[in-house]
Amino acid sequence: MDVFTGFLIASLGAIFIGFLYKKTKSQAKVLPVRVSGHVDPRFKNVEEVFRKNFESGAETGAAFAVYYKGDLVVDLWGGYVNRKGQIPWRENTLAATFSTSKGITALLVARFVELGYLDYKRPVYHYWPEFAQNGKEGITVEMLVSHQAGLIGFDEPISIRLLKSDYEQYTSLLAAQKPFWEPGSTFGYHMLTWGYYVDVLLMKADPKKRTLEQIFQEEITEPFGIDFFQGTPTSEHYRIASRIYMQSLWHQLYLFANKDFWKHMKHAFFDENGYQAAAKRACQEYLGKDAIEAKTDYELRTIPLSSSNGYGTARAIAKLYGIVSNGGVYNKKTLLKESTIDQLEQVVVQGIDAVIGANMTIGRGVMILKSPKGSTMFGHPGFGGQIGICDRQNNLGIAYVTNNLAVLSLLGRSYSILNEAVFKCLEHIQDG
Repeated sequence: MDVFTGFLIASLGAIFIGFLYKKTKSQAKVLPVRVSGHVDPRFKNVEEVFRKNFESGAETGAAFAVYYKGDLVVDLWGGYVNRKGQIPWRENTLAATFSTSKGITALLVARFVELGYLDYKRPVYHYWPEFAQNGKEGITVEMLVSHQAGLIGFDEPISIRLLKSDYEQYTSLLAAQKPFWEPGSTFGYHMLTWGYYVDVLLMKADPKKRTLEQIFQEEITEPFGIDFFQGTPTSEHYRIASRIYMQSLWHQLYLFANKDFWKHMKHAFFDENGYQAAAKRACQEYLGKDAIEAKTDYELRTIPLSSSNGYGTARAIAKLYGIVSNGGVYNKKTLLKESTIDQLEQVVVQGIDAVIGANMTIGRGVMILKSPKGSTMFGHPGFGGQIGICDRQNNLGIAYVTNNLAVLSLLGRSYSILNEAVFKCLEHIQDG
């Protein structure tokens, strides 16, 4: 590259970045910053960081909550569910949690294991006999929930709407699908299909033969007071933040200096095995242009799909993970025993994911991460920056939801800097 070409590229890049900055700043000034809620005085700095996310224009509407040693110490919400209508995000606003609902379902699977309804080591066909075809006979429950099954997509589209209109056809089509790789030979993120298969497995294994909505209500949401839905009833749709926005590229430029980001981009562009393309094709019903820009399909909202279609508040998700991080007991009711939680936290697979090309550590349906202090955290992020996660060592349950999607990263920066603020506050508390 000659000097002139290099100068031209750098100049164009500077102009482009300047344009993004100007556009972002002008958008951020359109509406006043709104932040509500409360924080424990020991976590006051978290509120300041939360507010700055809105002042910078990085957020449109969001909520952040933290449970520490069983107490709600951070409960914040702010911004707007709809910029144009100037409709504020409220205390009870329900957010689309995308894949964060996978982690919540992993807790439900663990509960079924504890109750004796499921066994991680048993083959899926033990509970779902029709599943034992086209090379899936050796897939265990553990392999399925830890993304090793190879069932990342469909040879022919399978609409989630069939779950309601023709359940038998729906399960038959799923059972007939061939894996995209030999099960157990590698692992790759099952973006949408994880919920298709795990949800049916839960219903097949349930001795009470309940629907997925009933299972969630009776095992998790009602006994533990969790404001979260898999299959959101129409009576609750008024609370949903239905307008979805895309975070400006300006607020995601920091990723360009990250080597792992470019490895992920290279994997996405070349996708030698076609795995990522197959996984994305399976997502179109939920992640197509119309579905992202306006989540207003009332029918889809009512259909349970644990890989993408859960709706809830940050407070509810943090509460659930707070229970897990404090021994699994709440109001003398046991969600999970410590020994079962130990199994969730154990690493099942780790390394470069065959679908998205990122370095990942996966447990039994959850992702395992490190906190800013180096402690182990497990839970699940969701598309665009959502997350629900816990830290047993520090007795923390944390959740973040947003309608301004940071689509280029697994964990959005808005959450990451809040998480860092939580642990800085925690360090001061522990230092006394």
